[in-house]
Amino acid sequence: MPTGLRAMPMISATDVEASAGALVRAFGFEPAGFWRDAGGTATFGILRLGLVTLGLRRVEAVTPAPGWAAYVYVDDVEAIADLGRAGALAVSGPQDRPYGTREVEVTDRDGNVICFARDLRPGPDGPGL
Repeated sequence: MPTGLRAMPMISATDVEASAGALVRAFGFEPAGFWRDAGGTATFGILRLGLVTLGLRRVEAVTPAPGWAAYVYVDDVEAIADLGRAGALAVSGPQDRPYGTREVEVTDRDGNVICFARDLRPGPDGPGL
């Protein structure tokens, strides 16, 4: 059987570079690359935060799906909450969940919700990695 190596959630954005810039400034994501159309507009971008990779794809209008666009495990959700607020992003939490994580939800400029979580029970009994 194949072994999964990593995942790249895809987030829709009306302006890939502006969305990437907000994530870079707020949380320290690093741009890994942008792809552009003939006019020079970024149509796709990849960001990295440690082992986490996010893809940003350009769309004319974003209709956020209910729930999370991405769920990202981090080591410090309190720092994520503070950074999000400092970056003028909508933040809810942090709060402990009954399934064993402490979560912060951040809403980006297009209304996508990214949940950052810390596993409270790492190992075989926890929900996370």
